[in-house]
Amino acid sequence: MAITRTVRQLIDGALRIAGAYEVGETPEPEDTATALLVLQDIIAEHSGGLFVPLVISEAITLVINQEAYTVGEQGSPDLNTQRPEQITQAYVRVSNYDHPVRIIGKRAFERIPLKTQPGRPTVLWYNPTVPNGTVNVWQSPNATDSLYIVSIKMLAEPTALGQNLLDTVGIARNYHNPLKWMLGEDLCEEYGKPVTPLILKRSLEGKASIISLNAARSVQASGFDFVTPYGRNDDLIRY
Repeated sequence: MAITRTVRQLIDGALRIAGAYEVGETPEPEDTATALLVLQDIIAEHSGGLFVPLVISEAITLVINQEAYTVGEQGSPDLNTQRPEQITQAYVRVSNYDHPVRIIGKRAFERIPLKTQPGRPTVLWYNPTVPNGTVNVWQSPNATDSLYIVSIKMLAEPTALGQNLLDTVGIARNYHNPLKWMLGEDLCEEYGKPVTPLILKRSLEGKASIISLNAARSVQASGFDFVTPYGRNDDLIRY
């Protein structure tokens, strides 16, 4: 079982790295509040590309004759979940058989003249609208099958000092120490402290190790060719 840390423990460690406090000292509330804001900014800044570990598979129940589906947490979306940054793969499951769905871009989707043509969806364009993203499919569903999407999502930002980084916030254990050193580096600027070679080295090494790990296990978009009745797709998005 992985040993986990709370947000407060990570912040306390980062404040010590920055030289704002010594071992055994309890940080003042205003300092931990500032550090939490900086940590949130770091996570938001790095919630993209190979720094993100969250590759999730989820299902949308298709509705007959409905071509667009909202995905997010605001209002009443078709799929209530964290809004995806990108969708890398998709497939429709029919009687336990998975049919691949091609992911294309906006221009290719717009070139389909009859978007209401009924059938099992074979094409998907994801529009990352805000606050909810929009999944657009072609053909127009003619059955209430399940559309599975594999998507990349942002790292969650902690909101309270007592939260468990792994169990509550959902940040993997191998992120905790790199985030501590990255936060310590940024807090040096906040407190006017020098960024020592060790701090810079540990911060860069931690970030590089995460990117390397995620690159090795990243999910790639399906690579088979797809030709619609309206011409070959040359606008495939490969994330």
